Formats: sequence, structure tokens, C-alpha cells
Amino acid sequence: MTGATAVGAVTGSPGRHAPDGIVITRWNLALSLFISLAVLAGFYSLVWQRMNALHATQLTLVDRVSRIEVHMTVLQNEMTALREEMHVGFAEVRELVRAGRADGATGAD
Repeated sequence: MTGATAVGAVTGSPGRHAPDGIVITRWNLALSLFISLAVLAGFYSLVWQRMNALHATQLTLVDRVSRIEVHMTVLQNEMTALREEMHVGFAEVRELVRAGRADGATGAD
């Protein structure tokens, strides 16, 4: 029994004598499909892992950005308070300068 006859005998279809090349091609096709599915499943698994890693990185970045936003809000509030204190301080200095000029102007007469 040759290799081609053995493959035909394994199929077990006594009424159908398909050429052995077709039988071999069917096995090759099934094997090719199985390998293709295995490769696709592996690729999908790798993509899934990378997507999970990317999602974790995105969550970390969102957390950091939210903390930065909180710090920025605190700094903005502090800057507003300092600006108001500066305006009050400048107003007081202006009043003191005006009072000094007024005292100097009345004292010179």
C-alpha cells in the first residue's frame, strides 16, 4: 500500500473513490484553517492584553489629570485672594500717599 492509497483507505468511503490529492487537500485545508484560527486567536489575545494595558494607562492619566485640576483650582483661588490683597494694599498705600501729600501741603503754608 502506498502513501496515497493509505490516505484514501483512511477516508473509509468505499462507494466514493475521490482522488487522493483531493483528500490530502481537504486535510491540508482543515489544518490550514485550524492554524489560521489559532494564529487569529493568539493575535486577538495579544491585542486584548495591549488594550487592557492601554486602559490601565488611561485610568492612571485621568487620575493624575484630576489631581492636577484640583491643584490648579486651589492655586487659582490663592491667586485671586492674593490679587484682592494686593488691590487692598495698593489702595491703602495710595491713601497714605495722598494723606502725606495733604499733610505736606497744609504744613507748607
